[in-house]
Amino acid sequence: MTALASLPRIHGVPAHGEGLRLASANRLAAGFTLIELLVVIAIIAILASLLLPTLTQAKRRAYTAACQSNLKQFGLAWQLYADDHEEKLPPNYVSSEFGRKNMVGMPGSWVTGNGWWDTNSTNIEAGVLFPYTKSAALYRCPGDQSTARDEGKMPRTRSYSMSQYMNYDPSQPDSPYWCHRLSDIRNPTPERVFVFGDIHQDSIEDSAFGFLSLDFWKWLNFPALRHSNGANFHFADGHVEHWRWFEANTFQISRNPEKKWLYQQPAQPNDRDLTRLLRACPAVPME
Repeated sequence: MTALASLPRIHGVPAHGEGLRLASANRLAAGFTLIELLVVIAIIAILASLLLPTLTQAKRRAYTAACQSNLKQFGLAWQLYADDHEEKLPPNYVSSEFGRKNMVGMPGSWVTGNGWWDTNSTNIEAGVLFPYTKSAALYRCPGDQSTARDEGKMPRTRSYSMSQYMNYDPSQPDSPYWCHRLSDIRNPTPERVFVFGDIHQDSIEDSAFGFLSLDFWKWLNFPALRHSNGANFHFADGHVEHWRWFEANTFQISRNPEKKWLYQQPAQPNDRDLTRLLRACPAVPME
């Protein structure tokens, strides 16, 4: 036994070890001081600021992957339709009326109705590809936060359009200005020709992703930028690619603070983004 332990205990005064335990217990019971609490909050805020960009990037990558999955399923449906119809492509026939509200995919097209105006999936389910896709949810990119008619109420039902060069007018089967069958996709070859595209939320209307020739240097319809300043495209051989845009003019048009209809937007001569997309379209007139 040590000398300290052998000392008599004075009534009401704790022994040395017991005093330390009581002091610790009292401190725990008192909780954090204000300064300690502020330090903890500051540390949490710093960790959150470090993690938030990572979480945001992960969310964006997840949206991009889900969008690409949608397009791959569209591509499979498009191929199956052609297989069931002697290589004929799904029609992509639109109305002749002008005006964003009035431009619609016509009955018998791959999708009917208007992607900006429609508030339910009725026109999606009326399209000839729906028996192959069997899910209205596939028609909307998960990264598309826009609402029907831009009213801020109901989410849009569709985010994708089909290249106008894909069976745009099935009533003219001999027209050299669009592909009617799989075998018509020759120049460029199928792996270089896009079928479905991620279209800008302020440009979508009927079923077609429209273009003008490079002679005009204008965007007829405008591509999306919701995936890391780029868009996703499905190609005729079945694969899907993510394309990032480069031109300052593309970003300026996309911002669109007035929420106007992005139709026939000007492009600069030798615009790399427009040139790249037009080169992913069939060369017309086809030979």
